[in-house]
Amino acid sequence: MGEDRRIAIIAVHGVGHHQAGEASHAAADLLSTQGYSTFVETRVRVPVRPVPSPGHGRTERRWWQFLDEGADTLAEAKTEAVAKTEAVAKTEPAPERQERMKDLSIDYMTEQLQSYYPRDKDLVYDTAYLCAKRLDPERPAEVHVFDMYWTDISRVSTAGLRMIGELYQLLFYVCSLGRKSLEFACAAYPQDRSWEAFRACHSHAERLLTIWIPGFNLAQLALGILIVPQMLYAMPHSLGATIGIGVTFALLVLGALVILRRHLTGTAWPWLFPLTAVASLIAALGLPRLFGQWMPLLFVEMAWAVGAGALVALAKIYDRRRPGASEVSMMIVAIVAVILAAVAFVEPFDRSNIWLLAVYAGIWLYCLLNGLWSAFIALAFLSTLAAYFVSWNVKEPEKRRAAWTANLSLVLPGFAILLLNLAIWWGVVGLGENILGPRLKEQIEAILTISTPWSFAALLGIAVGCLVWTAWGLVPSVLLEVWPRKLAQPAPALGRSLNAFFWAARASGEILRWIVIFAIPVSMLVVEYFPGWIPSDLVQGMQRFSNQYTAWIGLALVTIIAGPGPLRALGLGLRTAIDVAIDVANWMRLHPVDENPRARICARYYSLLNFILARKYDAIVIFSHSQGTVISADLLRYFEKSVVPSRPEGLADIPVYLFTMGCPLRQLYSQRFPHQYGWGRDEPPTWPGLHPDPADLRVTQWVNAYRSGDYVGRFLWHSSRDVSAWSSTPMEIGARREVCIGPGAHTHYWDDTALDIAKELDRLVK
Repeated sequence: MGEDRRIAIIAVHGVGHHQAGEASHAAADLLSTQGYSTFVETRVRVPVRPVPSPGHGRTERRWWQFLDEGADTLAEAKTEAVAKTEAVAKTEPAPERQERMKDLSIDYMTEQLQSYYPRDKDLVYDTAYLCAKRLDPERPAEVHVFDMYWTDISRVSTAGLRMIGELYQLLFYVCSLGRKSLEFACAAYPQDRSWEAFRACHSHAERLLTIWIPGFNLAQLALGILIVPQMLYAMPHSLGATIGIGVTFALLVLGALVILRRHLTGTAWPWLFPLTAVASLIAALGLPRLFGQWMPLLFVEMAWAVGAGALVALAKIYDRRRPGASEVSMMIVAIVAVILAAVAFVEPFDRSNIWLLAVYAGIWLYCLLNGLWSAFIALAFLSTLAAYFVSWNVKEPEKRRAAWTANLSLVLPGFAILLLNLAIWWGVVGLGENILGPRLKEQIEAILTISTPWSFAALLGIAVGCLVWTAWGLVPSVLLEVWPRKLAQPAPALGRSLNAFFWAARASGEILRWIVIFAIPVSMLVVEYFPGWIPSDLVQGMQRFSNQYTAWIGLALVTIIAGPGPLRALGLGLRTAIDVAIDVANWMRLHPVDENPRARICARYYSLLNFILARKYDAIVIFSHSQGTVISADLLRYFEKSVVPSRPEGLADIPVYLFTMGCPLRQLYSQRFPHQYGWGRDEPPTWPGLHPDPADLRVTQWVNAYRSGDYVGRFLWHSSRDVSAWSSTPMEIGARREVCIGPGAHTHYWDDTALDIAKELDRLVK
């Protein structure tokens, strides 16, 4: 009797926060129900190597392109396609375009991977695998279950920073999903200039929302540092102001030294601290004598420089993820410095009314912010018109899906950022009354009252109603997440209910979009230019209500988006949708080019595969859930399609089985990014569809399992109108096998409510 076959199982978790080893332990628990010995855990430290790819780097940007975040591969592909179609024909046949876009998705992934090399904590993947033997003497096998953990790369892992980090990722990264969809659409239709106009409107609006508007908001917040000179000058003796001038001067010098540290020799560095201290003492005593009555203005500018330094430092970090943020921050700093100087020369100014200088500067910044928000809304409106133009009365559904993705990914973050901006500022006024003083508080309240639309409360009510409507559509699935055994219902009924939910969610998204681009600006314009149309008592009452409750509504939004622990339950299914959006945005983004999440995750996955292949297993089973299925499919497809040999040595020589659960490749990725993930979608008259094709991934068999109420991913090869999609009988042809394991939602694939999954996994251990 020969040795037992040795099978490696790679467990890949899905969206959201997970613990290291959680997926492999869950897979082992499932196998334990099918007759396996006790699992024994062994820890290993796997050296991480990047996925082989052409390492030529990105094209150098010109100085005027500092805001260009586009992918080189997409721009080059569009240029080449234009040249080709101009030489041959004005229109490109659809089959040729589809094949070209398949190759282009590989080229884009190459650009994501090519500049990454592991460093620091990425150098080693510290993990463990679980070993056991199957007890059935008729089917002896030894299984080793490995864990492919990636949450720590895609998410902020520190609990204290998680809330801020997730909010930041959601608001500032989700916009890029629409831009990416448009970039691929422009490459797909290179001769159609309307797509390029659509992309331009969307890109400019996105930059306003994610770079310029946050920059000016932070600048307004940084103006709060001007309270320090005011408080120091208000002291009964001059010692406070003298010390403040010295400390401010020291901070500026130390900041300059940090910037110039690379140009300073090692012998000079230790002496810089005492020299800075002496220079600060001289400045504290000498500058007031030198500048006399202009010293308060100089102190204000110095204090602003300290706040500006913090602003630029934050922007420098952000710049790696959003190219151009650093340059924009320096422009904003210069603008504020000029405003402060101009206000000081125009208005009566001395040490007793520095707070007034901050108020006037804040008013100027408020006017600029109003202009930026107006420009954003105008560009969002133009994007909507462009979307209707490019997708109206067209045969290709891909155009409509790409256009809707772009607009929704722009407007929803825009609405959330507007609400949070107002909520934060009203919160600052409410909490900082003792610090601000009554006069400054009144001035800021007056500015915020003008900034807060009188109709905001009513429109927020409509928006909340839309969100509740959307959440209500998910209630059957959400209840099954909480009580999977008690509330089970027929799989076909739950499947049809979820199909109806998707249409309701689409309608809710449209309502929210028109609130932002139409209802808010029109309500403000009507009151401003046609005051008699709406009763003044109604406007004043709604204004007071909007002012009082905007901060609380904003706090509730933050709680739903990123609240920890029990607070997550308040979001119902929307919280899972937010988790999906964050992980998808991180998987798709290109920046920072030398350590974007996809490159880091793929390097870990590639290295784990190399480690497994070196141990000479007889077969590999990739057991993946949710976003983990897309990660696995994308990487396997890259191994097969990349122009550079990147497949781990020996992977082509053994059977590889891909087992996906709740796979969003069709329901989410190909739906929302049709030109990048068109290879993952088909609408067959009968099962199975041609795409996704297991041969593109070079897998021996692709098994897809799903629940009928899974709002993230369900079937891959059924038609959307196929009632047999809810059948619990597995369907199998060639390398495709698909089964609905009954009613349920997205999370219960790993536990004892999914014994069909355990049986299917055991079947693949062969």
